[in-house]
Amino acid sequence: MSVLPTTQNQRRALYWNLMTAAMGLLVLAVVAGRVFSVPTGAIASVILVGIGLLALLQFNSLDEVAKQAHYVAWYWGSLLAMSVIVAVNVLFALTKEAPELAEAAMIRWLGEADAATGFLTGLMVAPVLMVLGFSGWWAAYWLRRR
Repeated sequence: MSVLPTTQNQRRALYWNLMTAAMGLLVLAVVAGRVFSVPTGAIASVILVGIGLLALLQFNSLDEVAKQAHYVAWYWGSLLAMSVIVAVNVLFALTKEAPELAEAAMIRWLGEADAATGFLTGLMVAPVLMVLGFSGWWAAYWLRRR
């Protein structure tokens, strides 16, 4: 007898709910690390690996039409992210004020901006833009199907 739900929709819902709970735990770990100044990097890494594994299981439980919709949404979301990154690079290349404005914003939001902070911020921009593009495309797809 299997412990997992028997239907595809039930398994997909189970994986989604477990991922959502794990994301909540991740937020709690990050907030606890900031508030209590305790190292939570290892805990956050384990939670992120678990979320990744659950995401793979959830994606494999999708039917072919939903998988194709996800492929298309990630393609357009990634294309949007790359377009924004290229536009920012062109803006930085054409003007001298743009890097100074970006540095001022980083100092205001993140404290003193050093090279490592700038690198990590830039490293996180692309995935965040990709997820925003994916979410927008998926929302449009979902609204068209209703």
